[in-house]
Amino acid sequence: MGNLRLNGGQVHPGLYNGYIYIDINGTSVIDIKLDDAPHFVYASSRIPRAAGMVSLRRGPLVYCFEGVDNGSVKTLRIDRNHVPVVSSYSAELQADTLSVKAVRENDSEELYSDVPPAVTPCEATAVPYYTWGNRGETEMRVWMN
Repeated sequence: MGNLRLNGGQVHPGLYNGYIYIDINGTSVIDIKLDDAPHFVYASSRIPRAAGMVSLRRGPLVYCFEGVDNGSVKTLRIDRNHVPVVSSYSAELQADTLSVKAVRENDSEELYSDVPPAVTPCEATAVPYYTWGNRGETEMRVWMN
């Protein structure tokens, strides 16, 4: 968790069933600072459709990849060796966007091939999930290969 202060003093409440409990009164002031460093979240292999995939989170926000920023998101492969970074503030979405190194698999004319697909390095842009669809209908993914 981040830094939690109650009435100006540092507090370290315990975590019970995923929640913290703080004794307060009507004049209490609570300040909380959450860690907002972007990072990968890895899916469990117990989730067959998401096994081996990653998503992006920053603080309490989950991010997604939209076609508006990335073209076809189905062909993107995230490079987990590079840390995602806050890339810019989008006035249109009124939110920060994240950038992560990726590769794009080039499409083939053949449905099946003995040759692995060629890849092109690229940067992928992620936006907060809650902003999805605000710029029109487009492809979107949260869990990425």
